[in-house]
Amino acid sequence: MQQDPFPAPPDELSASIDRAVKRSAALLSSRAAAQAPQTTQLGLDYSGVDAAESKLREALDGLKRPLPQPPTLRGRLGQAAIGVMRKALWWQTHLIERALDAFASSSLEQRRLVEQSASYVINLDRRLLRLESAYISQRSTLQEELRAETLNLSAAVEQMRAEIEELQQLRG
Repeated sequence: MQQDPFPAPPDELSASIDRAVKRSAALLSSRAAAQAPQTTQLGLDYSGVDAAESKLREALDGLKRPLPQPPTLRGRLGQAAIGVMRKALWWQTHLIERALDAFASSSLEQRRLVEQSASYVINLDRRLLRLESAYISQRSTLQEELRAETLNLSAAVEQMRAEIEELQQLRG
């Protein structure tokens, strides 16, 4: 007795392919939807950075301004003492101003780099989403073509089975 070279009927094969195609399309579309960016920003909160930057600028400006002088003898004496100390430590004041200014510049540069990196990540995310979308649509098109070819092949298999049975009947 000869074994059937086509163990699965074409309808079962076609149904199996359809199920696999639908399952993979659903997985791909759910993955693309889950990874789609919900906003155009990364949700970075710069309020802490802004506050620290503001305090740093205030400290830098405070070094350059004269201290307020209370209208009392004690206030005038304190102002004179501070003036003497400033003159005695003039090189330190300049170094502190430069250090604070360099730190503020560094902070601004770091913030610029973070914003640039965030923009780069957003652009990459959008590009990935476009590529996944193109992949899904191309895959869908190819799956439809595969389904059509499978149906054509199933019809050809059925025709060959009929011809084989006819030949076996003629032999037998």
